[in-house]
Amino acid sequence: MRRILEPAREIPVWHEADICVLGGSCTGVFAAVRAARLGAKIVIVEKQNAFGGVATSGLVNIWHTLYNTEFTKQIIAGLTWETIERLKRVGAVSEEQKSHSVGYVLNTEELKIELDRMVVESGIKAYLHTMFVAPLCGGWRADGDHRGKQVRKGCHSRQSVHRCDRRRRFVRAAVAGASHGLAFPTVDDLRQDRGMGLERRHAGRRDG
Repeated sequence: MRRILEPAREIPVWHEADICVLGGSCTGVFAAVRAARLGAKIVIVEKQNAFGGVATSGLVNIWHTLYNTEFTKQIIAGLTWETIERLKRVGAVSEEQKSHSVGYVLNTEELKIELDRMVVESGIKAYLHTMFVAPLCGGWRADGDHRGKQVRKGCHSRQSVHRCDRRRRFVRAAVAGASHGLAFPTVDDLRQDRGMGLERRHAGRRDG
């Protein structure tokens, strides 16, 4: 079998973050915004020229109702509800009462604007026209990703290994469901880790 040998490359690190969200759909933006509001440093990567995914670029401008099938209790809130309220303020959404097929009809261009605002307000670093290539792996863990512009350096120190493990816990908590909330108990830990990193850098300067 023929083999292709790829030479080693040096890739500059353009940005470092606690969490990298791949994909700027509405749910991708919501995940990034929620994590940023909890204190994490976030970068979001989107290959298109706007956020929103199929809701904006695909013109799928219908969202389902926020209520249960009997329309007696609101069961969806969070950033979905917040986005609808933002669109209401600019007259960019209409609501269909007690419909199982259509809850809200959105103005997709205004939705792009509101998602942009949420990203900017949350202090998220955004990369549009950017594609994920591959994770930068160190043994059993994924330390970051590189795609021409590398987002994160590899995790090599003991504290960095802990940070990688915390990110996995955050993802598991986010998938666990609304009944548990978004269990992200590591905001203080992330800040502590950053402090340790500064101490290590200062110690290195003193030693040098």
